[in-house]
Parts: sequence; C-alpha cells; structure tokens
Amino acid sequence: MWSALQRVEQIRVALWGAPWLVAAVWGCWAALRPEYGLAVTFVAVLAGGLAWLWFAYVFFVSRFGAAHGLCAPGVLALILLWPLSQALAPALLALPGGYIASFDGVTLALHLLCLGVAAAAHARRAPLPAVSDAPGPRLHWPGLEVDLRRRSIVSTPPPGTRWWVGALLGGLASVLLFAWMKATLAASGQVLLAVSLMHGVSLYLCAGPLGRQLGQALRLRQLEKRLPGEPFRHDKLPELLRLRRQSWLGRLLRQLGAD
Repeated sequence: MWSALQRVEQIRVALWGAPWLVAAVWGCWAALRPEYGLAVTFVAVLAGGLAWLWFAYVFFVSRFGAAHGLCAPGVLALILLWPLSQALAPALLALPGGYIASFDGVTLALHLLCLGVAAAAHARRAPLPAVSDAPGPRLHWPGLEVDLRRRSIVSTPPPGTRWWVGALLGGLASVLLFAWMKATLAASGQVLLAVSLMHGVSLYLCAGPLGRQLGQALRLRQLEKRLPGEPFRHDKLPELLRLRRQSWLGRLLRQLGAD
C-alpha cells in the first residue's frame, strides 16, 4: 500500500524479515502436498529468495510511484496471501494430487480476478481531470493525494487511525477464535473454518487496499501519459533515499534504475 512509506524505518525490517515468513508459508504449502516430496525445501528457498529480491527492489530501487503500484498488489497476493489461504486445502478436500493442483489453480485465478475487478472499480473512484480542463494543483483520491505540480503522491489515511490498534485487535481476535475452535469444533471443522477465514481475509485485502492501490496506479500511469514530465513519486521518498545512500548494496542496486 502507498501508506507503507509513512514508516520508512519498517521497510528495512521487512527486507530482512519478510522473506523468512514467505519461505515458511510456501514451505508449509508444499509440505502439505505429498507430490512435492523432497522438493519442499527447494520451494521454500526459492520463494524466500524471490521475496528477498522483491523487498530489495522496494527498499533500494522503487520510487513508490505508478510502476510500484502496478506490481506490488499482485506480488503480495502471490507470495503471501494466496499460499496462506490455500495451504490447508489438501487436508480439507482429501483429493489426489492432480485434483489439488487444479483446485489451487482455480483459487489462484479467483484471487487474481478479484484483484482485477477491484482495481477497475477503484479506478473509477479516482477520476482524472477532463482533457479540456486545465489540471488543478491537486487531485484527491481515497487514501491518496496527487500533487500535479510537484509530481508527487501523499498517503492520506483517515484522521485518528493507528496501525497498532488494528494489529492488537486482530491478534486478540485470532487467539480467542483459536481457543473457541479447539474447544467446540472437530478437526475437520477447524480446517474448514481456517481455510474459509484465510480465503475471506485474502479476498478482502484484494478487493480493498490492494485493489485500490492497483486502480490508482493505473490512473497515475494515465496521468503520466497525459501530462509529460517526471514520473510521480511518493512524497516520503527522500527519507528512504537517505537510508539507501547509507548502504553499499543500496548504492549498487540503484545503478539498475528506478520506477
């Protein structure tokens, strides 16, 4: 999400921590599919390595502009949300490996379709100035403000929101839900509820913040074509650039360019 850059220092933590989470998720996903056998470790290492490359791009290269917005929603859905929601499918369905692979493909297509439809819907809520009108200095989109003169974007979360409140409530709710599941549901019911909840959360994120970012990135790309000039970048990017200049790896990767 665009607002990720509001806390620049956390991006460095994500660079070194998130790939381990992605590797664990994909390792569990593969381990629950007997047809992968000894390839489970390979899947986990490959997923963790690709995740590190993505977060290295985010931390060291990205301008948090249109190109970032076009890529990030799909990447996050593929490397984290979908495998988390689909990992327990074999335990739920008890089908042969080939059928599980087909079911994996169906749910993956469903997630990507949800993301695409949501992007189209959110793009309609981010109107562009009419071609015949002189563009004003700013555009106000849901959660985002676009400064046409400075060629920058600014995240505008609702006033009074605190990210840690949602995290605390979510953690508390998950603990209580797990205790209720253990006390009242059989093993099959627990798996069914877990799969349903994870798919629900994943589809909600695809339809909500990820779809909104993708739709707004499409609009930003249209703006860049309509109003030639420098690509749009996030207003907080200078803070991230200072961190990049402190890292030898950052200086090396910056030579590859930015979006």
